[in-house]
Amino acid sequence: MKHKLFKKAKFISFALSAIISSLILSNEIFAYGTTAVLVGVNASGHDHTSALSAVKQTYVVDCGMTGELHTGSFTLYDIDGLISFSDNSVFISRSHGSVEYNTSLGIQIGTSILINESSNAQYKSSELLSIMDLSNLKLAMFIGCKTASGGNGAAHLPAAVVNKGAATSVGFKDNINCDTANAWTIDFFRYMAKARSVNNVCSYLATLSSYSSGGLDSYYISGLKTTTLR
Repeated sequence: MKHKLFKKAKFISFALSAIISSLILSNEIFAYGTTAVLVGVNASGHDHTSALSAVKQTYVVDCGMTGELHTGSFTLYDIDGLISFSDNSVFISRSHGSVEYNTSLGIQIGTSILINESSNAQYKSSELLSIMDLSNLKLAMFIGCKTASGGNGAAHLPAAVVNKGAATSVGFKDNINCDTANAWTIDFFRYMAKARSVNNVCSYLATLSSYSSGGLDSYYISGLKTTTLR
């Protein structure tokens, strides 16, 4: 009798472990925050704000979150605070992106986004704080040129934030057209508000000629591809 009870308890324990593992992999066991932080960096001749404003006013609310729109020029300390804010579930940046190289070795060591045009300050994947915990983030978006340069296996911002605990992050491997990226940003969140996954939305938008012609088909997803916002 004791042997049967032991076997039954062992089976229940195994089943519970399998369920918990499944929930962790599907991103459902974590209690993420309720805030989406949207960061538009000022840059001469480029609109990095209007699309984020449209997303905040409509689709962030549809996803059950509160939006915080921050625009202008920023310091490294500013961005560290905005991306790691404990109630922050989504982080979206619209800025210029670039690739970091080790010039002596001639290899890519990361990617960055411009955060202050006058000082040319960059937020670099290679300089993310070692103590930073980004497990609060369900989704981080780096919408700018070459923010995910090199894609799979390369050092870039999306990979860096996922390594720090974010569930999912999206960037672009190639140059992207600024105006087209604004339209893509709005469409991306419009479809995410319909409970579609990050991979489903990105792959669908990549089939549209209006976006593929602007380089938006070079998207790269780091981390979980099945993440949803509803």
